[in-house]
Amino acid sequence: MIKIKKFLVRPFPEKSESLLGYCCRLAIANFFDENELSNIIFGRTSDIRSRDQQKRKKLQTSLINLTDFENIGDLFNTREWHTEFKHLFEYKIQKVCISCLQEKPFIQALWDFKHYIVCHRHLEVLIDYCDICGDKYDCYSAVVQQCKNCGNKLRKREENLSHSLDSISNYLSEAEIFEKQNLSYTLTKLDLRLRKTVPFIHMLSESSTRKANRQRQQDPKTYVKLQAEADHLAMNKDDGAKALGNMIATSIDIQGISPAISSYSTYINDAKSDHFKTVLQESIEIHGSEFGNRQITVQFICKLWNMEEPKLLRALDQIDPNLRSGKKVVKCRDLSNKIGEIKNVYTILSNR
Repeated sequence: MIKIKKFLVRPFPEKSESLLGYCCRLAIANFFDENELSNIIFGRTSDIRSRDQQKRKKLQTSLINLTDFENIGDLFNTREWHTEFKHLFEYKIQKVCISCLQEKPFIQALWDFKHYIVCHRHLEVLIDYCDICGDKYDCYSAVVQQCKNCGNKLRKREENLSHSLDSISNYLSEAEIFEKQNLSYTLTKLDLRLRKTVPFIHMLSESSTRKANRQRQQDPKTYVKLQAEADHLAMNKDDGAKALGNMIATSIDIQGISPAISSYSTYINDAKSDHFKTVLQESIEIHGSEFGNRQITVQFICKLWNMEEPKLLRALDQIDPNLRSGKKVVKCRDLSNKIGEIKNVYTILSNR
């Protein structure tokens, strides 16, 4: 175990710096690597990135004691929010803005947010890999501005310059993530915003979350446009409903509407946000007639409109027995034309 009372070189923590980024910068300044810094603090390697609350607290306290900088306690640590907001952050790669690093070589906490992909100051798409060898950047590469694998200097790339700022990156840049007393509230608001946007990212990526994630990591410049369009659809309900209607109309098959939107079940069942469910309801109510005689299951109607199946079946039969003809499916055109009446009768039956 390496024992040190105070670090000889103590770089000042920047307000917008990530805690793990500062650990890396502190280690490099004193000619240590991350494992050696972990050994100094914990007596063992690989604990700096721990999500354990006691280890996070010890890391923070030890860094303050070793540097005399109390504001280290204010630095943002993604591990502190791993349980509740894990999906908001990047953990395996390190995105960077080259212009920011050239001004001040430290890792900004904003870069750790998964959907922050354009620097709000320089309008550059963030990059996370070496354009010579393809190796992914880490904290070390960012701080020394050099690829850890091949030694190539981090440099601006012409294709990533002068880009427009997408709405999500802008929203993140304005969030008060550096005000620790409001951080839980801020992350909750951000989470709700993204819960509205992510289903439309899924839709614009051919209903494939894997494809969206791959594009975000491998082709961020194209992904910027996709994310901006998705956020527009999420924030403009009518446009979102129309886009969903077009997607359903072009992807439904003879089996009906349910298979076409089966990959959206996660968003429909999201207990923290019913925004996508509401937009999908509007899409079917307004554009359902465009789906013709394609069928939608009673089970899916119950899930989407929060209805109980026995009462819904009674409501359908009371309005018109031909709506389902003894089966547990309804034609999309009929549902769209009758949905207002169906909801009214269902409410009456529920209040009895």
